[in-house]
Amino acid sequence: MEQERANAKLASDRVIVENFFGKLKTLWGIVSDKYTWKKDEYNMHFQTCVALTNVHVCFNPLRNVDGEGYNQYKNRLLSIGSKIKTRNLFSKAKYRENRKARIQAVLGRANSGYTSEDYDIGYDEGDDIFY
Repeated sequence: MEQERANAKLASDRVIVENFFGKLKTLWGIVSDKYTWKKDEYNMHFQTCVALTNVHVCFNPLRNVDGEGYNQYKNRLLSIGSKIKTRNLFSKAKYRENRKARIQAVLGRANSGYTSEDYDIGYDEGDDIFY
């Protein structure tokens, strides 16, 4: 159990070191490629790049604060859910409005005084023209 905790702490530290060296190589091309300048000046250049990277990391952390990414993700999901609810409410309201208009149209025809006899085209059921 103690060995697992030590391994977890070591892995966590290793990730931070890897992030730092990744930032160092991203910021300064001199440390990311093969060094071809004077060998005796390499130490000075490397230390300068490390110092400048330390300053950069102070103002721009290597990783977000724990939970910040989760909060952004959660807020994004809440925003998407809110948009879906709004769209569904709009769709339901539009459906109800159209349904009400259809019902009014049907009731309007029924209350207008016209009957199906007014639309008779001259065919009586007793006239058998089709044998």
